[in-house]
Amino acid sequence: MITMQKSLISLEDAMEEFVIDCKVRNLAKDTISYYKQSFRHFSQYLKSVYEDKEINMKENIKKKIIDQYILYMQEKQTKDVTINNKLRGVRSILYFFMQNDYIDTFKIKLIKEDEKMPSLYTTEEIATLVKKPNIKTCTFAEYRSWVVICFFVATGVRSRTLRFMKIVDLDFENQLIALGTTKGRKQVSIPMSTTLKKILLEYLKIRGGNENDFLFCNLEGQQLTKDALIHIVKNYNNKRGVKKTGIHLFRHFFAKNYIQNGGNALKLQKLLAHRTLAQTQRYVDLYGQDLQQGFDEYNPLDQLSPNKERIKMKVA
Repeated sequence: MITMQKSLISLEDAMEEFVIDCKVRNLAKDTISYYKQSFRHFSQYLKSVYEDKEINMKENIKKKIIDQYILYMQEKQTKDVTINNKLRGVRSILYFFMQNDYIDTFKIKLIKEDEKMPSLYTTEEIATLVKKPNIKTCTFAEYRSWVVICFFVATGVRSRTLRFMKIVDLDFENQLIALGTTKGRKQVSIPMSTTLKKILLEYLKIRGGNENDFLFCNLEGQQLTKDALIHIVKNYNNKRGVKKTGIHLFRHFFAKNYIQNGGNALKLQKLLAHRTLAQTQRYVDLYGQDLQQGFDEYNPLDQLSPNKERIKMKVA
């Protein structure tokens, strides 16, 4: 019986095996897409180096080529964080190849990143964004966008988590929000602030829908896509005169305000659904220089919203 030697397997066939393995392990579609994108960029580089000749994995993929790949991206003035993002994907793929003896074993290390503080939303910009639109004149799209922004500010959740949330995930009685699609696919519940509770109760009167419907939808009631959510935030922010439009910046803003107002790092880890405390520690290192004492709970949306007046809304 004729068998194929693993060392002679093509790069594309090996990648196909890796994708199958990812699906068997039930990895998220976004994660698999990330690996495919990382592989595409790396394989294009390999083809340019070997001038489109057939790549012998055992001979051509060694530590030296990874070092050259890093230098190539640095010469292209690629940001350190982007280089590491591509390397993480390539590393996972190549480690799979190593386990299957398609290539020799070697270590792939990430490059050292300069720890730069991102340009966050200012308190004034957030105050502008969470200012409630005129219910009598605004469209549902604008109103929903406002609720989306308030949700990001109040929870610091990731974009994907928000898109996959369903109405049933809201526990108004206990003021809890179930995050069913965190990055690690771990079921997490976080507190629902009093201000956000009022906003969501009001929103659901307008949005309607059943408990298994997606919480935030398009005008047809369907789940928001990743690109649609990016467009929603960008369009809403621009109309409010805020030039920054990054969705992940809301997460940074939430973490910064929590930490600088005395928030506990262990609690922040749970609120942000981080798998390890080391992930949360990055925020502490960035924003924890001037901690105020005496606070162990903080929510930026409540700080910016007047608590004296209940939100009222006419429902058509």
